[in-house]
Amino acid sequence: MNPIWSQFVFLVISCCSVKLVNSCSQDTFDIDAKACRNGFFSSIKQNPKQDCSTPYNDMKNCINTVFYGCRNNTDYKALVTIASRAQTIIASESHFCKDGMLNSLKGVNLPDCRKKAVKKAKKCAASFYRKFSQNKTSPSLCRKYTKAKKCIARAMAKYCKKTERVQQILKTYQDTFNPYCPGSVDAQEKPVRSTSSPFGTCTEREYFIMTRVCMARFVQTLQKYPKKPCRWVFTHKLHNCAKDITLHCHKNDSNYVKQNIEKSFDRNRPFQERKFCDGIYFQLSYPSPKRNQCKKDYFLAKHKCEESYIATYKKNKADVTLCRKYAQAKNCAKNASLSLCKDTPQLRDEVNFIYDRFNPFCFNLSDPPSNKGRWERVTRESGAQRLTNTSVPTRGSTSDSVSSGGQSLYAKLLNIVVALCFLSLRVVVF
Repeated sequence: MNPIWSQFVFLVISCCSVKLVNSCSQDTFDIDAKACRNGFFSSIKQNPKQDCSTPYNDMKNCINTVFYGCRNNTDYKALVTIASRAQTIIASESHFCKDGMLNSLKGVNLPDCRKKAVKKAKKCAASFYRKFSQNKTSPSLCRKYTKAKKCIARAMAKYCKKTERVQQILKTYQDTFNPYCPGSVDAQEKPVRSTSSPFGTCTEREYFIMTRVCMARFVQTLQKYPKKPCRWVFTHKLHNCAKDITLHCHKNDSNYVKQNIEKSFDRNRPFQERKFCDGIYFQLSYPSPKRNQCKKDYFLAKHKCEESYIATYKKNKADVTLCRKYAQAKNCAKNASLSLCKDTPQLRDEVNFIYDRFNPFCFNLSDPPSNKGRWERVTRESGAQRLTNTSVPTRGSTSDSVSSGGQSLYAKLLNIVVALCFLSLRVVVF
């Protein structure tokens, strides 16, 4: 503390030997002092080439005025604390004009800290110091100041003893006051979005193709054991299988991601059980109506296509006619898509993949041969290379395979099991 300031504090405190009402607290002083500091930074932003001594002296006078206003509105003990706080805030001209109000612990006697703390703090502040020196009006100072404070706080927490003095210094770095940010408050860090694909190392179509094995196991178990509770079959034949495939696709991700995948599957299981067992999630998938410019009556036409098949499934999940009804529903929906949406190569690629011959209700997992008729008029056209004999890493046997339709880089579609897994993947990965 410089001699002049010490004399001033002594005179003020001497005049306040009588205990007064404590209406000027340290918090009140800090709020007013922050307004003074904001004035300093507003001035240098408006005129960064001016002599920094002028706005610094204005700020110092502002803080002195705030302190002087407290002399008759607080008691002796509080005034001593506020006086010390005022001197700390005013610091020095170099602290504001050169260091931008960021103390990197240089010149600070810290017997409770290892030397590494000071070295680390210097590195923490380097980027901010460099930018402040180059451009005192740069918007990036908001982020750099916040980042530097947090970095120094971590260094002190790691390399310093938890003494009372260290804790007091830490508070200055933990304070969210930031004159470089809008509102003078540290900007909230944006959540880092994972660069990982929602399907991990698998492509979207590879993932859907592999999960078809899970769907086949679910349906065939219901057909073979119609008296088994649907929810039990769902958990053991579809849910666990799909979860294993998802974890396989994310085998290169961190344990944190894998744990969240498992938690997400477990959390959504009761809801998914109901939807799969009551038939809601057995509605047919469809291409993007908006991207493919489908007509307004497209969904009505699709609903009519699947109406009989869904009704039969709800009534009896082991009904042998589901094999043919599901195939007919797909062909009907395929024709509706091609006739009520803009017919493009991309649409045909999507339609051929969504409505290929995979059929979990048939013994050989493929649509049955049928007589030529209205619903067979559209020939299959493969958009790209077919994916066949895809191995599925699930509990138990890993030899199951299911063929698929064409593969397209741009096709964004829903599969019959997408409702089970897609939402979980989005929540976990992003």
